[in-house]
Amino acid sequence: MPDRDIPPRWRRLLRIMRAVLYTCVICAGVGGLIWRPTTIAGTIGEPLTVWWTMLAATGGLVALTGVVTGRWQVEALATWVAVGGLIGYAIAVWGIVSQGSPTRLAQAFVITGLTVAVAEQGVRLAAHAAKLRAMTPRRR
Repeated sequence: MPDRDIPPRWRRLLRIMRAVLYTCVICAGVGGLIWRPTTIAGTIGEPLTVWWTMLAATGGLVALTGVVTGRWQVEALATWVAVGGLIGYAIAVWGIVSQGSPTRLAQAFVITGLTVAVAEQGVRLAAHAAKLRAMTPRRR
């Protein structure tokens, strides 16, 4: 477990925070599926809007499952699915900003921040996996 060296109280808090993070990603995806963001769909099209919302919802759900069950490998893979969905949303919002809607700047930065937070966790878990591989002797 990547957080094994962290005291239990702090480990629990960090896991709760990651669970909240992934729950927000799930809600963004499910919310976008149920109540389609019309401006986003108008910018990137309905199929891409459905695609990014499904990626975010699925990636967030699987990552949350990994956190709750203590399976960091599951979380590690799922973060990239969630990031794929969030990037689609971020690109669409930044596209709206660049087309002359500066009122969307706050939304663009918030979704970009969420995307970076989830990607940072994916990189952290990938680094942990690389550390474990480096410590494991290779078989011949």
